[in-house]
Amino acid sequence: IHNENGIGINVPVQGVGGEDSGIFIVGEVESSSDCDPFNDQQANCTGITSTAGACDGSYEFEINCNTDDEFTVIPWKDINVLNGVTTFDIVLIRKHVLGIELLDSPYKLIAADVSTNGLPGVTTADQVEIRNLILQKIQKFTTRPSWRFVSDSYQFQNSNAPWLESFPECIHIDLSNQQGQANVDFVAVKIGDVNNSHNCALLTRDDDTEDRSSGFSFVMGEIKEMPEGTFEVPIFAGNAEPIVAWQMGLKFDTRFIRLVEAQAGDIVGMTNQNLGLTELDKGHIRALWYSPDTRMMSFESEPAVLTLRFERLQHFDDISEVFGLDDTVLRSEAYKEDGTVRPIHFITSNQAPLSINDSSSFIARVSPNPFSQGLSLEVNMPVASRLEIVFADRFGRAVGRWEGNIEAGFHRINMEEADRWPSGMYHWQARIANGEVSGQVLKQ
Repeated sequence: IHNENGIGINVPVQGVGGEDSGIFIVGEVESSSDCDPFNDQQANCTGITSTAGACDGSYEFEINCNTDDEFTVIPWKDINVLNGVTTFDIVLIRKHVLGIELLDSPYKLIAADVSTNGLPGVTTADQVEIRNLILQKIQKFTTRPSWRFVSDSYQFQNSNAPWLESFPECIHIDLSNQQGQANVDFVAVKIGDVNNSHNCALLTRDDDTEDRSSGFSFVMGEIKEMPEGTFEVPIFAGNAEPIVAWQMGLKFDTRFIRLVEAQAGDIVGMTNQNLGLTELDKGHIRALWYSPDTRMMSFESEPAVLTLRFERLQHFDDISEVFGLDDTVLRSEAYKEDGTVRPIHFITSNQAPLSINDSSSFIARVSPNPFSQGLSLEVNMPVASRLEIVFADRFGRAVGRWEGNIEAGFHRINMEEADRWPSGMYHWQARIANGEVSGQVLKQ
């Protein structure tokens, strides 16, 4: 069993039957992507008495013939449904539906046809089903297994509409006059994975976006105190690099904070339907966005792409300790129009909400973040002390400094020189006699 690029898949074989002289059925299981073979593929065949499999996509098992000498080989796999399924697949399906760029292979069309909603072919319903799967509003495709298999020898009559044909997903074999071995090959199609980004070997995607510091950035804005012990966390795009889609997995520590409300930003194509909030008991938040017209878009610094309102359950010193990106929730990536993957870099402000309940702690934060002008540093002093504030550029060179003696309580120090800084990321540090706080701020 192989894919449309000829790459093999491992096939552990299961079967039942009687005992007699042996005839072999052999074949290959290969994915429709150009990747290494993968494991845990089942091929069921009536009349089989032995189990065998190989890691190169080939399989071989012995048929002990008796009075029953007809067999059907049926490959089956329905695990790791999210393997290779990303928001970029939604973009490709949307391009096809809008007639901008048609899917050019019957196997890609089969992969895109995830929803059997009564309408044949690739429709907007397939976009919705993939979106709901990525956001974990559903745990698997409603009516499809995670893989489908097509006989390798089958020639599509209409490669632009394979759903109009009853293409063979199993192969019948008559061994009554068979001597030696019968060859049975399949093409494997990962459902939902239109651009063949699945990992055949590990059943998960390789970590090919390690360097997040150079990727597409999101920035946590100024935390705003709200009534009844709650606070708002706005999340902004941190750079203007044009992209066509992004997806992001966030996690919060349920011991310290509880999500009260999540609101999508006022951005074209961004609605609350793009938020996955089904696992809040685990602290999981999923969000995605794709360009409605499938053209790349540059994000402005405002408005926020997402605003989260949390309830504080107990004190914490740094928001980054209880909230941030988590790829185990959803792999955080942005996508260029050609499918290039850009890792997402999430910049927390190293800040905690300032409130009367925090009067015993030294807390500092910059505001606003990101900023273009009017930067200030807000501090909560537990006791009177000397305060030193230093801002440095990405090379470690000091670009701003303030120091002085201040009383206990809340203070706001304006950094007027910051208006003259060039755009970029800056590191800041605030120190008193018995504590310090540091973080990053983005100048736009």
